[in-house]
Amino acid sequence: MIFEGSGQCGGTDNTRAEARFWANSSATAPEGAAPLTESQGLTPIQQHQHEPLLGVLPSKRVGKRPDRSMERSLPAAGGHSGAAPVQVLVETHLAINGRVILPGIELQYRLEDWRRAFENAEELNVDTLLLDLELAGRIELAEARSAVEAAVMLAKLRPESGAAVEAIAGGFAVYCGANSPLTQAVGLGLNGGVSEEEFDRLEAFYKNKQEPVRVETCPLADGSLVEQFGKRGYRVTEFSNVMARPISQNDSAHEWPKPAPGITIEKAGRAQIDLWTLTVAQGFSENAPVPQELFEVMKMFAQTPSAECYLARVDGKVAGGGTLAVRDGVAGLFGASTLPEFRKRGVQTALLHARLARAAEAGCELAACIALPGSSSQRNVSRRGFLTLYTRAKFERAWG
Repeated sequence: MIFEGSGQCGGTDNTRAEARFWANSSATAPEGAAPLTESQGLTPIQQHQHEPLLGVLPSKRVGKRPDRSMERSLPAAGGHSGAAPVQVLVETHLAINGRVILPGIELQYRLEDWRRAFENAEELNVDTLLLDLELAGRIELAEARSAVEAAVMLAKLRPESGAAVEAIAGGFAVYCGANSPLTQAVGLGLNGGVSEEEFDRLEAFYKNKQEPVRVETCPLADGSLVEQFGKRGYRVTEFSNVMARPISQNDSAHEWPKPAPGITIEKAGRAQIDLWTLTVAQGFSENAPVPQELFEVMKMFAQTPSAECYLARVDGKVAGGGTLAVRDGVAGLFGASTLPEFRKRGVQTALLHARLARAAEAGCELAACIALPGSSSQRNVSRRGFLTLYTRAKFERAWG
């Protein structure tokens, strides 16, 4: 049973993500399969109903629900007519001016997982987000400005670090030291085309610091940005999922369940910044020593004006921490980790609830975070109503 359709991806008319869709019980489309009809129990799917599978949704304001007639008409999770569980398969490729540049991308979804994401949102009484360029820009620039604040703080406290920022192509190039996780460009190409001159400035910014160029790239960025990557020999070195959910009235502190027994959450004060930094950095480093570069970057981030840091304790012992950064109505959830000996005890859930409650108190409309695809972090936030809004690619070029 094959669905045919395509959806726009990117900021120009000549950049498209084209896709074929099918749902069946064998994970491959049967040869010669006929299109679905209403008599088979499924409603014919229009193009705008294809787009949620691509992660490219129609432009609507945050807080409205998408058309879910497709989801409602699908058979119950676990199969149909006694068959094996239904799966949705999406095969996509990215083309510019008709030339395929990213062929053969194939994504497979278990239908019951797709349904479960909708059900989680219903249980939490939150609306499903609809992605457009404005929303992507808010999220990307909120993250970028947090990195800018960290670079400004680092330059103020340690001028010898060479920390610097430059506004380029609608986003920011940030340098916080060699190999720092904040040393990268974010938000480029979200307000129009990226010219040769702008890209030259981007490369000069990092080349003068003898640092590879790394660009976190939103899939809705203008196609001219991807063209520059192709012309100049960039490669993709990382993918990350941008997870998001609206903030609702149910996110206030009294609505969340109490943490597991023994777990307490507190906002870290100035005197606790070193403790918070060491705890979170150690959580990321597992049992290895904390690299000095990671410690310094996280400490700078913790001291930025928009950051609020939280510590978790289990039976009075420090067990983990997380960060909240509020900007432009977006609550950015970053820098969360748990020490290895306290994992799988509800620490991250408690930290997430506390930060969402604070975001609701601050009047935020949206919560967003970054997670590696398939990671435990992604699974944790998905259980609290976060959906993958889009997947970013990090393009990189090292200097010879």
